[in-house]
Amino acid sequence: MKKLVIINLILILIYCVLPNEIQKNINETVENTVEEIQQEIIQTEEQPTEEQKQVSNLNISFDMNLLTKSNITIEELQKGFANTNMQGLEQYFINAENETGINAIYLAGLATHESGWNTSDFARERNNLFGWQSYDSNLNATKRFASKEESIMTVARALKKMYLSENGCYFNGYRISDISKRYASDKQHDQKVFRNMQKIVDKIK
Repeated sequence: MKKLVIINLILILIYCVLPNEIQKNINETVENTVEEIQQEIIQTEEQPTEEQKQVSNLNISFDMNLLTKSNITIEELQKGFANTNMQGLEQYFINAENETGINAIYLAGLATHESGWNTSDFARERNNLFGWQSYDSNLNATKRFASKEESIMTVARALKKMYLSENGCYFNGYRISDISKRYASDKQHDQKVFRNMQKIVDKIK
């Protein structure tokens, strides 16, 4: 924009002192230059900023393939977990994505839904963030983990093997709803998990 302002000032001076023929030639050159600058401005505005590039891979959808990596950074996930009991667990979700290929935002959305953002009794007393091996008929069967890290890694590996592999015993497809069909009895489970995923991403952006 500064370039255009400077050019306009130069034009005013030129028209005041130069003959008409010279003004015409200069005007044609200036018009071409102005067009080039305008195109440069448009292209610059269309280019994403560095911050936008960093979150470009965090776009999520309800029907996304859960084996699409988020490539989320620990700093981004810290923003997503800010002011919640999930703080401090960021690296474990990233590690789980790196090992299994399951989208870390999905894993975080599932964990936050099942554990009430790490506030449930199972999360506090059994380090179980996912309600893993918890059955409506026998809640006492809910698995105990030695740590939250063990909970995240164990469940991520199990999801990959049983739910997200074509020969897995619970395989229905690669979407959130495909897992929820066999994961939980709640018919709204997939939508609730996705809402938590959106909350995490919205805080990052």
